Amino acid sequence: KIIIFIQNILFKKGFILMKLTLPCKRFLSVANVVAKSIAPKDTISQTLIKIDEGSNKLIIQHRGSTSFFKGSVPISDFETDNSDVRQWSVDGAQLKVILSVIPKDEENIEIETSEDNKLFIIKLSNSKLKLPVFETTENIYNENVSVLGTVSAHEFLSNLQNLIKLTVTDEVAADHGISCLHIFGTKNNLTMMSTNTVALVEKKFNIEDVENDFTVLIKAPQAALLHSNHFNADDIVSLYGSETTFGYIDPLGTLCLVNKPNNEPITYEHLKNVVGSEEQVMIDTAQFKYAIDASAKLSTESTELNLIFNNNGKVVIENLNNDQIEVPALGQVANTKMSMIKETLSILCSSVLQNKFYMNFRFFYFSNPNISYRINRPNNS
Repeated sequence: KIIIFIQNILFKKGFILMKLTLPCKRFLSVANVVAKSIAPKDTISQTLIKIDEGSNKLIIQHRGSTSFFKGSVPISDFETDNSDVRQWSVDGAQLKVILSVIPKDEENIEIETSEDNKLFIIKLSNSKLKLPVFETTENIYNENVSVLGTVSAHEFLSNLQNLIKLTVTDEVAADHGISCLHIFGTKNNLTMMSTNTVALVEKKFNIEDVENDFTVLIKAPQAALLHSNHFNADDIVSLYGSETTFGYIDPLGTLCLVNKPNNEPITYEHLKNVVGSEEQVMIDTAQFKYAIDASAKLSTESTELNLIFNNNGKVVIENLNNDQIEVPALGQVANTKMSMIKETLSILCSSVLQNKFYMNFRFFYFSNPNISYRINRPNNS
């Protein structure tokens, strides 16, 4: 249990005005999720704690310049005198540090206000920690969001993690769609797409309970923040959104939202149509990735690699030192040689690929049953 004691600021002799008891494990789980949205250099940041007697819950929320996280913890026991104080603005950065040092097996945590009401004194079994309380407190903010659909948490977050690797993070691209992860929701499919202008990755998987189609763009830092939460393998997550935000509610009921940019989505369906019926070979993912990494290590002067295809059932990875590593390939294509950058090939060989994949030609194109990867074929190849 966590016991929170709020002392009446009118009584300087230590009379306890309010006592709040919470389940400790639940408090730490919810507070740690909310605290992940607290950035130390964020100039627009406020962390609020409120007692909601109507729902008998303790609410913890943080609003930053690009995110809004809000969770609640059921109150086990609540005693109070005559004070009407139910809401406090606290130092979010220090709260984040304090949460990181509280032992998970701590039975009880006591929190009292200092006599001047400017500190929460957090008492553990063998230590005392201080959390600043600010004099100015704004009201708890309620984001007006609606449910977009429900998806597998594992599938959504694992693909989120992999696809944000391909978005362009350079400042010059900040106002363009290439700096964003694209998310499209329809009746049965959730589609994620990202590109760095050299490669394009698209992933489709199942979504349910979609009433209206939706399109969402989010930047890589905000996508990474959504991915930072922990879910069990079989958890189902509900996606939520508004005109300006996108996110989800986790199994503990914590609302996790990030801001959406004003960038326009990229039109790319015509690119997929080009490669619909091209020649293809099937290659083992692990062997292909090994050949890429090994060839790059053998060439310290450049990360440029040549991919050589011929009719002998093999693909050759060649660096600029002319070191060659062969990878078995099932299928035949016309003799082809193309130059690529190692980093782009490595991203496309990330864990979103299955054990084997296809390469389609005219354009260099990887595919799984639900995944597509396209790389522009150089003009001189």
